[in-house]
Amino acid sequence: MNVSESPAASATDAELPLIGITSYLEQAQTGVWDVRASFLPKVYLDAVTDVGGIAIVLPRSRWIPRSPAASSPRWTG
Repeated sequence: MNVSESPAASATDAELPLIGITSYLEQAQTGVWDVRASFLPKVYLDAVTDVGGIAIVLPRSRWIPRSPAASSPRWTG
């Protein structure tokens, strides 16, 4: 699907749904780094953007409610 075929092609940013996706927290190694890091497979982000949403990656945290939608009127899911 190209951008002109996307459901979001004619929508404004305020109209696009925000979809929160919680990330994984795992040990990650890259270059000189060997740390615990939040990450998410790109296919998850692509699935949201392919249907016209804006993917918001949420790090694992005890402060994020079970339903992020409850914490913001703009969250879609």
